Amino acid sequence: MTWTPNLRMPKYSQVMVFPRCLMKHDDLDAFEAFMKEHLGSKHPTIPIGCVFTAYDYDSDTGGRSDFMFLVHDEDASNWDFCTRRFQFGLRWLEDVRGNDPKIYPKDFAKAYPSTW
Repeated sequence: MTWTPNLRMPKYSQVMVFPRCLMKHDDLDAFEAFMKEHLGSKHPTIPIGCVFTAYDYDSDTGGRSDFMFLVHDEDASNWDFCTRRFQFGLRWLEDVRGNDPKIYPKDFAKAYPSTW
């Protein structure tokens, strides 16, 4: 699922990362059901798409697919949602970038700048 730029909108400002996930359009309904059942999401997510990480020749890593999606601000600030996400490896985009600022291609970074 190719990523789409500039999907942020009012009340959907937080990008989440599902590392090592190659999402397909056919999987989106099941993903929404998963978010409601396991994270208590009250609002639908907005899928951005899959972004491949930059290859790092020094560490011989990169090239993995990370699924990006927007979550509603109300869900992003919900304590249960925020704590449950850890057991599934879901991360805020800003946390991922904090560990490796150059992990994603420049065009993705430009389309989705960090918000905090």
